[in-house]
Amino acid sequence: MEHGARQNTTRVIAVGFISLGTLLTLSLATNIIQGINNYRLQTEQKVAVTPMLFRAPFAVSQNQADASYIEQLGLSFVALRLNVTPETVDAQHQQLLRYVLP
Repeated sequence: MEHGARQNTTRVIAVGFISLGTLLTLSLATNIIQGINNYRLQTEQKVAVTPMLFRAPFAVSQNQADASYIEQLGLSFVALRLNVTPETVDAQHQQLLRYVLP
């Protein structure tokens, strides 16, 4: 009888260690996945920008921009530079200078 109880206790302890090992492995895998997702969210954020005269949808992130965005931004700068009147020339020039590094 004593021998059977000892084997049963050993089995319970073994199952406990296996369960804790499995839980530790799953926890580590979850933490690694969370870390990867956090890094991606920090480096690949999308920003919605709709300045000036844009007419088509586009996507912009910290690392890249759509060709549509670059084309429309260029057209907006051309419009700021060439579509002036004596009353608006100073205001449009100041608005254009906001996009230029000092």
